[in-house]
Amino acid sequence: MKNQTRARLDTVNGNGRRRYATVAQAADYVGVHPITIRAMFADGRLTRYQMGPRVLRVDLNEIDAVMAGQTGQSA
Repeated sequence: MKNQTRARLDTVNGNGRRRYATVAQAADYVGVHPITIRAMFADGRLTRYQMGPRVLRVDLNEIDAVMAGQTGQSA
């Protein structure tokens, strides 16, 4: 699973650098409710990054990749 995530990052962002955001920021970035972001964690579409006991982050590059994949599938 980690290799798949790394491959996705490399294809979206050439240098593989992660852009971390909070769940609320990520939800606002995409225009969805934070519960939707948490559901994407649960079903494996997104990787969650635990930065501390109460600090959870998401990579905006992964969100871009997931959203681009959804757009490509529906077209």
